[in-house]
Amino acid sequence: MLLRLTGLVVRRDGRLMVYNPIYGAVFNQSWVSKALADMRPTFYAEALRVWKETDEGLRDSFLLRGQALEEIEAWAKGKRLSDEDDRFLQSSREVEKQAIALSLEAERLTNERLNEANETLNRANETAKRRVRIGSLILAGTLVAAVLVIFGAKASVDESDRKVANTKKEAKEITDIANRDKDIADSKAKAADGRAKDADEKIKKAAAELKIAKVEMEKAKTDKEKADSEVERARGELAKLADDAQAQLASTKVELDRAEEARKRASTQVALAEVRLESVNAKVAFLDNRGIESLLFALRSWDKLKKIERNSTYYRQGIEHLDILSILQQAVYEVSEQNRLQRHTDIVWSANFSPDGSKIVTASDDKTSRVWDVNGNLITELKGHTGTVYSANFSPDGSKIVTASDDKTSRVWDVNGNLITELKGHTGTVYSANFSPDGSKIVTASDDKTSRVWDVNGNLITELKGHTGTVYSANFSPDGSKIVTASDDKTSRVWDVNGNLIKELRGQDIFFNANFSPDGRKVVTASRDNTAQVWDFKSQRQAIVAKLNGHTDFVWSASFSPDGNKIATASSDNTTRVWNIKGNQILQFQDYSGFFTNASFSPDNSKILTVSSDKIVRLWNLRGNQIAIFKGHTSYITSASFSPDGSKILTTSEDKTAIVWDLQGNQINKFQGVTNASFNPDGSKIVTIYNNTAQVLNLQGNQLAELKGHTNRIYRANFSPDGSKILTISADKTARIWDLQGNQIAELKDSTSTGSDYITALFSPDSNKVISYQGNRIIVWNIQGHQITELKEDTTRFHSVNFSPDSTKIVTASNALTVKVWNLQGKQIARLNGHTGAVNSAHFSPDGSKIITTSDDGTARVWNGIESDFDRLLILGCNKLHDYLSTNPNATDSDRQMCGIETRKKEKGKNSD
Repeated sequence: MLLRLTGLVVRRDGRLMVYNPIYGAVFNQSWVSKALADMRPTFYAEALRVWKETDEGLRDSFLLRGQALEEIEAWAKGKRLSDEDDRFLQSSREVEKQAIALSLEAERLTNERLNEANETLNRANETAKRRVRIGSLILAGTLVAAVLVIFGAKASVDESDRKVANTKKEAKEITDIANRDKDIADSKAKAADGRAKDADEKIKKAAAELKIAKVEMEKAKTDKEKADSEVERARGELAKLADDAQAQLASTKVELDRAEEARKRASTQVALAEVRLESVNAKVAFLDNRGIESLLFALRSWDKLKKIERNSTYYRQGIEHLDILSILQQAVYEVSEQNRLQRHTDIVWSANFSPDGSKIVTASDDKTSRVWDVNGNLITELKGHTGTVYSANFSPDGSKIVTASDDKTSRVWDVNGNLITELKGHTGTVYSANFSPDGSKIVTASDDKTSRVWDVNGNLITELKGHTGTVYSANFSPDGSKIVTASDDKTSRVWDVNGNLIKELRGQDIFFNANFSPDGRKVVTASRDNTAQVWDFKSQRQAIVAKLNGHTDFVWSASFSPDGNKIATASSDNTTRVWNIKGNQILQFQDYSGFFTNASFSPDNSKILTVSSDKIVRLWNLRGNQIAIFKGHTSYITSASFSPDGSKILTTSEDKTAIVWDLQGNQINKFQGVTNASFNPDGSKIVTIYNNTAQVLNLQGNQLAELKGHTNRIYRANFSPDGSKILTISADKTARIWDLQGNQIAELKDSTSTGSDYITALFSPDSNKVISYQGNRIIVWNIQGHQITELKEDTTRFHSVNFSPDSTKIVTASNALTVKVWNLQGKQIARLNGHTGAVNSAHFSPDGSKIITTSDDGTARVWNGIESDFDRLLILGCNKLHDYLSTNPNATDSDRQMCGIETRKKEKGKNSD
């Protein structure tokens, strides 16, 4: 009514409606509910609110009853209440009806009990009346019998009188009994009436008690409902607390798990950072030519890496950015330095092996010479010179040592350090002194620009003159017929023992030292440019055989070990270094009728097939013995290969023929008009090329497919290792990949190539990659023709490029004298030095354990392969550094432990590392 008076609500079609939408938005259902709540009586509104908020099973205890319900119904009369009000009042009425029904049921039970009491009383009265009737009947019967006796027995009057008297007596007794029974019945009736009254009182009392019990029951019910509600609420609170506690526990566990995960991640990241630091240090040390440090850093990087939990995601993510394998391979195979002798207190000028290779003698700026075993342990010290000792060498029998000093003398000692004699005569510093091979003479080199020959007693024999600067060293050849000298006039000279010049070597900076190899065919020189070099002094080109890089200052001395397999150098970097002859050559094949152009292993790794410039193919065993010769081609042989089962050999030649041979050198089949051919993996087909077309043929010569598309002649075609694809190489500077039906899959073309070099390409062993090379550039492609990586040399041209059997490495041969091994990331991991001519080919053995190379020097060489297993590399590196770690005072116990070497005991007066 108030809303209608205010105009907010109007009546339309018999219904109240909000006048406009604005009023409707303001006076919405929420407002109406609140307004209605404000209009309700307080106790009713509170009861309604609690009823609405209580669970369904507990609501009845909050409904209205009795007087309260009557008051609210009176209030609600004529009002249009909400649905909730209606439901609440309807529920209250139903509960009230149930309460009335319970009350009526209680009254009915009370009435039943009262009726039972009245029935009991009536039964007692009926019993008393029945007994009175029985007594009266007995009395009447008795009287009738008496009359009959009187009329029937007149003769016996006396008897009759007597019987009458008796009968009367008995009747009287009976009457007395009946009266007594009547009195008893009356008494019982009175007692029953009393009991009935008691029962009525009890019924009334029971009704009162029932009423009280009902009230108490209602109260108890209400209390129980309240208690149940409190219990449920408490249970809810308890459950909520339990849930909260569980959630808190779970949250705490999650946080702990996160914290543990973060700790593991941080720990892994720290460990990976340490690994990364070691690997970077290894790279830097390698670039700085610090060989032992580079190898140690590389070994440490793997040792630390293998201690990290490898199942961690962070490990897998971190290791992806590390290149530990290539760094470790590079350090193991590229570093030649094996040991350092570090006990001198100043610059070490000279280091030389004893004739039996068991000892090393060094000379130092600290005015002493020292004798060591080959493991680096100090044996004795030679003291007596008053100036720097520049040179120290053993006599051929190892019993004496000759030293050269800044004090202008040379001295001869026994190996225990006792002075035997002194050589005097030079007018300047004596830089070098050496015994002749027979031990009868000594040659010295001096700052006075001369070299002199003496007998062992100190008498001068001859003088070598010709150098224009200081002569730093002079040494006899192994046969004693020649002497090699080194000078600061940037030459090294070879003389005969009479002082006549034979050869002059140039190419380094100042030469400090020069020595012959044990076979007398080579000379090793030490220079101011921090390097040592090995020369073939008989070569017209003065070819450099090897260059030893690693010292960080001048190299003053370099000499071969007696077996020619090691070189010892001494440097101003205060170290003596021991080097091996790099490349680990283990076998050599020799053919003097021509030079080898190619070589390959048989599938079972037991034989080697070589192609020579003399148009002959040869089969060898691994001991270097020739097994078979394949003659038949009339021109240069372009290829030779085994069938996959190793039972046949296929050769092609510039005579435009392809021949299939058995292993004894017999021809099986010959194909005309072919410039190149190769087997498929199962040996059932061959692919041949002629001009710009390739064909797939069976061994009977039937064509199975034709590959067309090249715009210039094809000069090679090969099946993929899985036999599903073919790779062709053409003079149009492209390589193409085909399926077996002759459909082109991809074209490989180096868009940056501008030279005239033809492209060369081959499949990887897993058939998933192709490598191509032109001139000095190599590209690795995937099978769809997309570039993966690039290898490049600045000056050399690649002659041969091949994958390792596991497709993880590449070996290259070039017009340089070295063979290089690379990983697929384009990083060089090893160099094989030893050939004295351009290297024409390089291949891995089928098991990847060896590499075979051919060269213009007329040799084919077999080399140890490059290890890919981390633990094996660790063993190889530790083996290489065993002597250094065992004897060098600067080696750390942690590095020794890494390599399984016992830690050093503390020396007296010194702390262990």
